[in-house]
Amino acid sequence: MNKKSIFTPKFIAGVGILTAVEVVLYIVGTFFPIGVTNINLALIPIALGAMFYGPFCGLFLGAVNGIATILTPGVQAYFMNTELFGKFAILGTILACMLKCSCAGLVSGYIYKSKIKNDIVRVVLASLIVPVVNTGIFLIFAAIFFNYDMQAIINTVFTFNFLIEFLGTAVLSPAIIRIIKVWNMKNAKEEVTSEEK
Repeated sequence: MNKKSIFTPKFIAGVGILTAVEVVLYIVGTFFPIGVTNINLALIPIALGAMFYGPFCGLFLGAVNGIATILTPGVQAYFMNTELFGKFAILGTILACMLKCSCAGLVSGYIYKSKIKNDIVRVVLASLIVPVVNTGIFLIFAAIFFNYDMQAIINTVFTFNFLIEFLGTAVLSPAIIRIIKVWNMKNAKEEVTSEEK
């Protein structure tokens, strides 16, 4: 039995739309700087992509977020400052930006695909894991590469960014659950229709 290609027009269009939404939300988030970082409003599309299209779509959308973060002038001016953080600041910034959201999207997708029977619990966990992994990996890299100002970074990240991102995701989880249910019902109907033909 031949497996159908996942790169259908529907898949490409869906990932394209989520990528566009993610970029727009990321740009909007840059207008709300808190300390040396910005609120990452683009975490929801990463979670949605991971749930709709699988872990590797979450990884891709996270990588897009990472590239956008690297290109942000504030990140380049502060975190890539070799005088402030040493000769590995640029490498550390690139690795942190590329890994934190990519891994978050990947983990979210695998949680959604897991054997957790309760759909609501699965969706909530897959949504909330994105800011947790994103912040966790950032703090690991901050400790390794940016220890000069580590206390300020931790205070900013935990006091504002993480809480806002986590609570925002928690508040939006019911909407995400509804979107997933509608999506699943629509896909089930399409499969039945295609089998009848």
